Amino acid sequence: MPTPTSTSQQRSSKLSIHSDVSEQTFAWFTCSLVGLLLANALIAKVAPTWGGLALELTYVLVVSTFIRGWRRDVMLARPAVILLALFCVGMVWRTFDQGKWSEAILLLVMLGFFLLGLVVALRRVLQARTVTSDTILGALAVYLLFALTWAALFQFALLADSTSIENIHANSWFGRFNELVYFSFVTLTTLGYGDILPVGALARFLVYTEATVGQFYIAVLVASLVSKRGQGVRGEF
Repeated sequence: MPTPTSTSQQRSSKLSIHSDVSEQTFAWFTCSLVGLLLANALIAKVAPTWGGLALELTYVLVVSTFIRGWRRDVMLARPAVILLALFCVGMVWRTFDQGKWSEAILLLVMLGFFLLGLVVALRRVLQARTVTSDTILGALAVYLLFALTWAALFQFALLADSTSIENIHANSWFGRFNELVYFSFVTLTTLGYGDILPVGALARFLVYTEATVGQFYIAVLVASLVSKRGQGVRGEF
C-alpha cells in the first residue's frame, strides 16, 4: 500500500512532467518557421506558377502552429486568430484582384503576425530564468522572425517605389518576397553579397536598421544566455 509521502511525490512528478511538456512552446513554432523558409525557396524553383498559393498555405500553417502553442493564453491566441481570419479573407480577395492593394493587405497581415510572434518570443527568451532547449529554439525563432519582418518591410518599400531596390527580377508578389527574404537574411547577418542593392532612401534606412538590430540582438542574446547558464551552474553547488 503506497504511503501518503510516495503518493504526493508521484503527483508532484506528474505535475513536473506536465509542466515541462507544456513549456515546450517553441519547438513546433520554430520548425514551422523553418518550413516556411524552406517551402519559400523550394517552391520558387520547382513550381513558381502556384507558388503564391503554396506560400499562403504555409503561412496559415505557421499561424496555426502559433495558436496551438499559445492556446491557453487568450491574450496571445486571440490576436493570432484574428490575423489568421484576415489573412484568409485577403487570400480570397487576392484570387479576384491581383493588384497592389490586395498584395498590401496580405503583407500587412503577415507583418502583424511576424511582429506579434517576435514580441512574444523575445519576451519569453529574455525573461527565461534558465537555459533550456526551448529557450534556444525561442532565440532561433526570434532571429528568423527578424528576417521575415524586414522582408515584409522591404516589400512595402518596393510597393511604394518599384526602383528602391535593384536587381529584384520577379514579377509576382511571391517571387519578390522570396528574393527579399534572401536579401533580408544577407542584411541581418551583415554578409553583404551585393547582388541586390538598396538605392531608395526608405530601403537604405531599413537596411541599416536591420543590420544594427541583428548585431545588437546577437550581443544581448549571448550575454543573457551565458549569464543565465552561469547562474544555473552556481545554483547546483
